[in-house]
Amino acid sequence: MHVDFSRSLRASTRTRFPRLALAALLLLIAHIALLAAFGHSPKVEMWSDIFKVASALFTAVVCFLSGSRSDGIARPFWYLTGTAFGTWFLAACLRFYESYYLVNAPFGIVPLMLFFLSAAPMFVAVFLSDEDFRGAINWEWVLDATQILGLTLVVYLFVIYIPLLTYGEQVVSPVEDRLLPWRNIFLTAGLLTRAILTRSPSVRRLYLPVGMTMGVYAASTWIGNRAQSLSDAPETAWYDLAWAIPFCLIALAATLWREPLKQESVALQIPGIARVSFVYLPSLILPVLLLVKYRQIVREQIFLGLFGLIFSIILFNTRLAVTQRRQRLTMQALHAKEQQYRSLFERNMAGVFRSTLEGKLLDCNPAAASMFGYSREEMMRIPMHELYFGGAEERDRWIVMRRSDGASAPQEVCFCRKDGSPMWVVLNTNIEEQPDGSELLEGTLVDITERKLTNIAIEDWKRRYDDAVLASGQIIYESDPESGHVTLGGCVQKVLGYSAEELSGEARSWLALIHPDDVAHYRERRNSAVATGGAIEFEYRVRRKDNVYRILWEQGRAVRGASGRVVRVVGFISDLTERRALEAQLRQAQKMEAVGTLAGGVAHDFNNLLTVISGYSTMQLARTAPSDPLHYEAEQIKAAADRAAALTRQLLAFSRRTVLQPRRVSLNDIVRNVEKMLRRLIGEDIEVLTVLAADLGTVKVDLGQIEQVLMNLVVNARDAMPSGGKLTIQTENVELSENYTRKHEYVSPGRYVFLAVSDSGTGMSPETQARLFEPFFTTKEPGKGTGLGLPMVYGIVKQSGGSIEVYSELNHGTTVKIYFPRVDAEVEKAAPPAERTDHKHGSERILLVEDDVHLRGLVLDILTARGYVVEVVTKAEELESVIQRTPECDLLVTDVIMPKMNGPELARRVAQHWPRIKVLYMSGYTTNAIVHHGVLNEGLFFLQKPFLPATLAAKVREVLDAPSRSAKQS
Repeated sequence: MHVDFSRSLRASTRTRFPRLALAALLLLIAHIALLAAFGHSPKVEMWSDIFKVASALFTAVVCFLSGSRSDGIARPFWYLTGTAFGTWFLAACLRFYESYYLVNAPFGIVPLMLFFLSAAPMFVAVFLSDEDFRGAINWEWVLDATQILGLTLVVYLFVIYIPLLTYGEQVVSPVEDRLLPWRNIFLTAGLLTRAILTRSPSVRRLYLPVGMTMGVYAASTWIGNRAQSLSDAPETAWYDLAWAIPFCLIALAATLWREPLKQESVALQIPGIARVSFVYLPSLILPVLLLVKYRQIVREQIFLGLFGLIFSIILFNTRLAVTQRRQRLTMQALHAKEQQYRSLFERNMAGVFRSTLEGKLLDCNPAAASMFGYSREEMMRIPMHELYFGGAEERDRWIVMRRSDGASAPQEVCFCRKDGSPMWVVLNTNIEEQPDGSELLEGTLVDITERKLTNIAIEDWKRRYDDAVLASGQIIYESDPESGHVTLGGCVQKVLGYSAEELSGEARSWLALIHPDDVAHYRERRNSAVATGGAIEFEYRVRRKDNVYRILWEQGRAVRGASGRVVRVVGFISDLTERRALEAQLRQAQKMEAVGTLAGGVAHDFNNLLTVISGYSTMQLARTAPSDPLHYEAEQIKAAADRAAALTRQLLAFSRRTVLQPRRVSLNDIVRNVEKMLRRLIGEDIEVLTVLAADLGTVKVDLGQIEQVLMNLVVNARDAMPSGGKLTIQTENVELSENYTRKHEYVSPGRYVFLAVSDSGTGMSPETQARLFEPFFTTKEPGKGTGLGLPMVYGIVKQSGGSIEVYSELNHGTTVKIYFPRVDAEVEKAAPPAERTDHKHGSERILLVEDDVHLRGLVLDILTARGYVVEVVTKAEELESVIQRTPECDLLVTDVIMPKMNGPELARRVAQHWPRIKVLYMSGYTTNAIVHHGVLNEGLFFLQKPFLPATLAAKVREVLDAPSRSAKQS
């Protein structure tokens, strides 16, 4: 049994790391507690040093553990970091021995060297690359690491060690104090630069915490060293935290490091020339130091500087030779593979090609060109789509299918040869993504034309035979009047669900399927044909295998034998069920359309009257006090007008004449908004359940209209549950297949967002369902329903591009399902509420065009009361004369539908004289003049009738304050 020990080791390591993080924090807390408790004790300095050394050892161990569980660049990074802290730990141990066991001993050379060299492994870590640790040993990286370590050692010997032996500690200590902070600063800059410039998120997570911590280390240790050098008091032991805290942070970073779960596509390699520059150019500091300090340096420093420079030059040239050799070997391998590929490509008996997805042929072998009858040079000049028998359309369709399937299975495709003859091939392709992001199509062709043509001929002969029997989709029969034997063929299975063998035989098997009410009629017509020897045509119902009755139309004739007697009856039977259903739907649609057209036409004039009634009643309410009897009467008039306006809106919604303002929304948001109002609409005895899909798609609808649809369905569901029950509102993403849409012809296949409202109420009979969307049809008591609720729902859904289905059974509840097309876009943020402008007035000049005298008077009164100067045009013939004698106006307020000239045409006429004029359209009944498919044309301002005076004033102010837009574009 195979066991993945590495996986189990990593799993166990993950469980230990939180404990290691806790141990790091406890070690730091213990250190702080020691300083707090014994801060004034003479021995606190020694114990503080012990904690500091323990922190370094703990950090080194944690880094090595993190390296052992890491992959890629993280493994050497943590090993090098652990080596750095291990070196620092060793130096600290030696220094501790000298300080506390060899009392008054001078600062040893070895500890000082180890302290200085402890940062060298981390300098090497700055230049790590993921490519350095793939496969065999990367000698270029080994040389670079040797250069960094050697240069660090040479700088230490040159700047610290030799001067220390020559001049003593007093001269070297200031230099050391300046050099160590700069070393730490350069290390911090390197780590942070690597973290910032990398494109890999995991590398950034690796380097950034360590780089920031080393920055803290550089600053804190500089302060700690200066403070402890100025005083020997026990209290200075607190400055040991300048080392302990960064050590703890590095240990936490190593403990919490996690490898990315998925492989990154971003390359981790540092450009070779950049790494060489940063690694080898610092060697030039040695001759610079020799030149700058040539008066102070001793002979050993000169030898050391020259040795370091020569050492770097030797390493650089060695690295250059290794790099050139690697590149040469790589090029040779690539060249060999290219030759192998080219040989296989050229000599392959199958056709091989490469092309772009757009159809440009990049390369092909001689076999491919020979298949098509071209030379290779001719082939390269021909677009790929010209080679397909179906041209560009077939190739585009094949590319789309190839992308959607995502499989590379061979397919049979028909191409066109140079002479125009078809060529069938087995095409095997693959889409390759290039480094620059482009995609290429690679494939092979195997000619199967002869085999394919043979198969086509066989299949064509069989298809001709089948087509002769099945072309009409009808049932063919033959019956014997004497024996009563019936033989059936054709589309029996398709029409009735039975096989032809099941129904052929005794006539009573066929008679058993005929509707009981039609059996007598069937017998009469068949007996008449046998008796007279004539033709028969009649209609009857037959039960399918699924117990659903189909309407059949039978046409046949009697065939006489040599004796003149009828020997058989032959004919065919057609299924008219769908045709009869479509005829019923057509009649229903014509009736609905007629009612809708009538309703829309009435709404235009009716909305003009309601605007006048609502407007003047609102103005009367504003002029009278609540105690005035006229105030109460005006309130009643306005309330009646509002109810009439609501009825008009329902009529317009049913007739699909509502102006929609669609935007991208989530049905979940609409359901949540409506859910807040449900408790005010339904009783406490009704349980409300919402089942909302978490990843629901976006739809483009009018938010207010869909809220009306949902509220109306909820109210209907409530009324269907007088004794209480359960109401469910559900949303879901669905994809309607072609099989589904063949059974539901009113919807197209595709992706939809599904909204359903279900109740456990009384349900509906099939008769009621058949009239469900008829206007003014209601099952409620008189006075409790207008019969326009569901027709309004139907009109809004259809105008929004959706479809609606109703499923109901008596005493088993009802479910209304609505499907809206899904759009691939984010939900639009709701626009902030517009600033109320009811109180604002204006002094602009307005041109008013309205053919209704009462409405024109109302608009004139409203606008002049707010300070506007209004010029009135009563009919289109007066337009030119009014424009000639009137100063330029700022706004045109016009009705959309008027005799002789509609609103947009009138706006273009006005714009010819006043190009900067703005336009506000008014209407209670929209046409395609400003609305297409129920959606207002972009950039137009529209005011729906009926409207209130404040609404008109606010809209006028909004249009006048909007950015200028030429009326010619209206």
